[in-house]
Amino acid sequence: MAAKKGDWGSLQELIFPGGERGLSDELVNTIPEGSSYAILHQLAWHGAVEPYKALAARGVAFDLSKTTVPTNSGKPPQTAQEVARGNGNPEFAAMLDEEVAAARANPL
Repeated sequence: MAAKKGDWGSLQELIFPGGERGLSDELVNTIPEGSSYAILHQLAWHGAVEPYKALAARGVAFDLSKTTVPTNSGKPPQTAQEVARGNGNPEFAAMLDEEVAAARANPL
């Protein structure tokens, strides 16, 4: 709920309770039941570049290939970049585009 509301302080505390890592990357990248978005998609929706960078700097590995869940209204699955662009946040989308390009250029 913190990510959906754009409450980045609460989101940080959820992932790092007491300053220690509490949620695994698997959980961070999970789309909760009853929702269409994972945390990354909520960050994209809000255009939250700095909170994204802060979480990534602390070691959170977002799954940039993860798509949203199709909605009952027929909205198709979307990447975080598509969510960002669709909500007027091109800076966030461009940041993720750069990360995806860098990962493709330097695969593990």
